[in-house]
Amino acid sequence: MAALAVATAAARAVDWQNAEPEARLGGRMISAGYLKGKVVMVDCRDYGQKTNLEAMKRLQALWTAYKSKPFVLVGSHTGAASDRRIAAIMEKFGLTYPLYRDFGGDGVGDEISVFDETGRRYYAGADDKAAQAVVGQLLISMAAPRDEAEWTHYLDWEVRHTPGTAYSRLKEFAKQFPDTAKERYGDDMKRLAASEDVKTLAKLVEVARLMKDRDTASAAAQKLTKARVDAQIRKYTPLKASDDPAVVQEAKNALAELAWVKATLAK
Repeated sequence: MAALAVATAAARAVDWQNAEPEARLGGRMISAGYLKGKVVMVDCRDYGQKTNLEAMKRLQALWTAYKSKPFVLVGSHTGAASDRRIAAIMEKFGLTYPLYRDFGGDGVGDEISVFDETGRRYYAGADDKAAQAVVGQLLISMAAPRDEAEWTHYLDWEVRHTPGTAYSRLKEFAKQFPDTAKERYGDDMKRLAASEDVKTLAKLVEVARLMKDRDTASAAAQKLTKARVDAQIRKYTPLKASDDPAVVQEAKNALAELAWVKATLAK
């Protein structure tokens, strides 16, 4: 991942702060758990300043382009403007990405930070255009790792935190790198395969991905209805009662994606 060699933090789950509902100023509701397993960009700025308007418009364009991907852009308002003023600004300029007051966590500076799904930071600075380029590269790498080292970077984290995703990706990894898969992940593969919850979760994650990342112009997408999405939500909701906390969190995230898909449908 030479193009992303600016990583400055070890891979670990970020301890997100101020993700509670009372800190929300506008845009999509999120939670600290919802950010797990996603590329996260945190934009820290004074959202009450007109000088930031052009950057905010560019960020909205990024959110519009990538919100169906495993990506979350979170605005962190660091200024003194009132909640009412910020809500009015968001409405006036059509900002729909999640905006929270003083959102952040360990590793988040006072400008812009971009993290991959494992919590490793790949960008820290003031250039929103450069940060957007990093987001695009990370999403590509996350979807299709290019070499063994990139695969293991993601898998080492996923087998602990997102078992449904890991179960599916380990199968593909084993096809490309059978020796490493057996030596490094043999026990994990057996453990995941032995769990009915994990195998069901893998199906849910794939359903959510296909529905969220659908081609809205396709004939199949035109047939998607709220009732069909509801049926999938009901089918997989029992996973929230799993004894495995990692299964519960990933299931909640995937179900939240389905709820978002439902909210975007006309009928």
